[in-house]
Amino acid sequence: MNDMAKILCGSDDDCPRELGEMLKLYRDLHGAGEDIDISVDFDRKVFPLISSISDPRLLAKGVIKVMRRLNIEIDEDSVLKYITGEAGIDERGSIALYIYRRLFYRAVRKRLGDVMWDRDRCPICCLAPIAGIAKKVSHGIYARTVLELRCLCGYSWDYDLFRCPACGNRDRDKFEILILSGINIHKCIACDHIVGWLATHHI
Repeated sequence: MNDMAKILCGSDDDCPRELGEMLKLYRDLHGAGEDIDISVDFDRKVFPLISSISDPRLLAKGVIKVMRRLNIEIDEDSVLKYITGEAGIDERGSIALYIYRRLFYRAVRKRLGDVMWDRDRCPICCLAPIAGIAKKVSHGIYARTVLELRCLCGYSWDYDLFRCPACGNRDRDKFEILILSGINIHKCIACDHIVGWLATHHI
């Protein structure tokens, strides 16, 4: 973590502490909503799927429940304003939207069926993913490396190793690559998006 913090934070002395607090918050967030089960209606033909929810208030209630478990007070109207973009995004809004995306994915993941996706942004919530796992996929006597992108909402899909999920750049010369403690970091020079990934075994 110390080496990673140096890369992400540079010479900012407060950044490693803030980064540690942020990681703790996300661990707490991950556990706080695991038992919440919400059923939502959505249109499988509309992408991102989260934009087609028939009644976002159902998920907003789940967001409120999770945030209260973390001692963060918020009301339904505020959650809905964050969801629709009527309210500017602050720290509380970022947390609310993270929980909203996670709850939505958990609500629909078993109903996705054969959704095939190879585009840049997440089909569930439209975020550009920042993490992935590289895996070697065998094709007879050949193998190629694919990146299984992981979105913050929880959805994952296979993607080209040298393609930016934020801007679509495919030019290998426009990536900076750093390998640190088994984590590979690709930074797209075209748009500054960063994806970190781990390597796995052959499939």
